[in-house]
Amino acid sequence: MKNTQVRSIVTHVVVWTLLYGFFLFPFFFQLRLTPPDLPIRLVLTIVLFYLNYFYLVPKILLQKAMWQYIVICLVLIIISVLVMDYMKGPLPPFAPEIPANRPPIVNEGPVHLLFAILNLSTPFFVSSFLRLYLEWRKNEDIRKKVENEKVNSELQFLKTQLNPHFLFNSLNTIYSLSV
Repeated sequence: MKNTQVRSIVTHVVVWTLLYGFFLFPFFFQLRLTPPDLPIRLVLTIVLFYLNYFYLVPKILLQKAMWQYIVICLVLIIISVLVMDYMKGPLPPFAPEIPANRPPIVNEGPVHLLFAILNLSTPFFVSSFLRLYLEWRKNEDIRKKVENEKVNSELQFLKTQLNPHFLFNSLNTIYSLSV
């Protein structure tokens, strides 16, 4: 593997580790119970991110099929939410009782689904913007390289024109001195 590929893989691993460390910090150090669907959400987020990053953006969005891309993303998000709700299942028997002075957490209904859709659409937005930025940056680098090569070729062309002119002037000077 190339050095840039290794650096890219290490960067991705570090960013995912820091991101999930930030979200999991309260659960581990404040001794909170983790939601039962948390591992599913974490894996699903990573899968959606890289599916969008490596396949959907280059093959669909960058090929100018924006509406097709939007429909596919929405379908994937809705399917992911439905799979996540199906995989969550009932609460485990060791789940603590909700105290009487605390309102119950809403786990059903349209608000829960809307929050889940927004939560799972985040990897699509981030991976799309990241991939589009990298493609733009690559195109800018290519444009600058082509522009630099154009300037160098013009300079070489001027040098090739200058050499015969210099030779002609030198011969003309020698001829005039000899006469």
